[in-house]
Amino acid sequence: MSDDRSAGRIPEAMSMRGLAGKRDYVRSLETRRDEEALSLLVECLCDESWYLRELAEAALLRMSADRVGPVLLPLLDQGLWFSRSSTARVLGRLGYGPAATGIVALTVDPVATVRDEAYSSLVTLAGHGTRARIAWALRRLPVERRRERLARIAAIDRALADRLARMADRPETDVESPEGLRDDAPPVAAPGETGCTRGARAAPVIAVRETPVPSGVRRLERGHAEWPEAFAGSVRSPMALHVRGGPLPPLARSVAIVGSRAATPYGRDVAHRLARDLASQGITVVSGLARGVDAAAHEGALATGRTVAVLGSGLDTVTPPEHAGLAERIVRAGALVAERAAGPPFGRGAFVRRNRIVAALAAVTVVVEAGEGSGALTTAGFARDLGRTVLAVPGDVDRPGSRGPLALLRSGAPPCADAGDVLAHLPALATDDPDARLRAALGREPATVEWLAERAGLAPADALARLLRLGWAGLAVSGPGGRWTVRA
Repeated sequence: MSDDRSAGRIPEAMSMRGLAGKRDYVRSLETRRDEEALSLLVECLCDESWYLRELAEAALLRMSADRVGPVLLPLLDQGLWFSRSSTARVLGRLGYGPAATGIVALTVDPVATVRDEAYSSLVTLAGHGTRARIAWALRRLPVERRRERLARIAAIDRALADRLARMADRPETDVESPEGLRDDAPPVAAPGETGCTRGARAAPVIAVRETPVPSGVRRLERGHAEWPEAFAGSVRSPMALHVRGGPLPPLARSVAIVGSRAATPYGRDVAHRLARDLASQGITVVSGLARGVDAAAHEGALATGRTVAVLGSGLDTVTPPEHAGLAERIVRAGALVAERAAGPPFGRGAFVRRNRIVAALAAVTVVVEAGEGSGALTTAGFARDLGRTVLAVPGDVDRPGSRGPLALLRSGAPPCADAGDVLAHLPALATDDPDARLRAALGREPATVEWLAERAGLAPADALARLLRLGWAGLAVSGPGGRWTVRA
């Protein structure tokens, strides 16, 4: 771009360290609705920051396909691999038919993540009435290569693959341009064909196996009673969710605890304690089954209640493999959730997509430890975009893992020291059992009766009487100076 004004803005946005700054920048571009702003949004889509690209994708998806499509189309065969992947995803979600040929071409991209995204985008694109264009692009390929691509599509949607195979084999698809082809066009009989032989041509030209679905898995789609309300009517909604285990919890009683894989002992301890205390109050803890903070949160919740793990892979593939045993325990006391029923994760982007599901399932998201580029911050960004509360656990300012929470605190996130801080941001719990609120306020650090009473919304005398009962039940400990702690 030759405009000096626009040339300086995007580098400035890239240098913003706070999530709020990046989010506000993208929103300002979206509201401007001029061509310069659209160009800058496209630049954001090509940035190395996963969070900035996700924000740009969301903004572009709220625009019309006719406006965005022609601008994005050239990016399918140029730029870095992540810009090609993001572009295919946006064009597929928008249902921009002219992108069919370019997305088919990406199925042989040298980067596996791009290839996987291309197939997913083709399936999404086909749902917008563009099957004829996709079939036209497939027909241009040699037969064996066409079969290979149809087999990969069939692994996602068998019925679609069969239909594309039939359409690609029709004589009317053998034209110079896909313009004018319609998904609902009836088959045209070739010379000498009868109705019977024309029907024979409609048989699938591929033979593929259905992707095996693990036993005990249920598929949720939009309109299902368990479908997350955050995805109702959202352009960023997954096509389906697959669940193994118990029912998904109501939003008002779910809290996400996320953080660094390379967590410190302090971070793991805080995550475990928060999850344990929240689960003891009937709150379901949601996390991503990763190493570090995620695993500690799941373990803590299992000690006293329920937890839900969202996977970036299919339900038959636990990542990391050493968490397979933990995953089975979660199934017995909660649920595993994934976009796909089976299969390995499709590159790092799969875990970013997982993070948006974690955020959607929880009323509050707590970030325990996270570096500046941590995926936990993308979860926090998704949560804020949904209007959900994000809390941050303070840490040692000299540690890299404290930089993410510090950035959140600077941008206005409330601090989180114990379960009481979390419960205070769950309005639906305001009328719950006062003993539950008091237990949530208790921590390992000794606290006075007055302080605990204030946190639990009780009169000091009432709080003392309840603390005594909790002490007799072995749930609280009275120490020197009349200070109370939770029993470890």
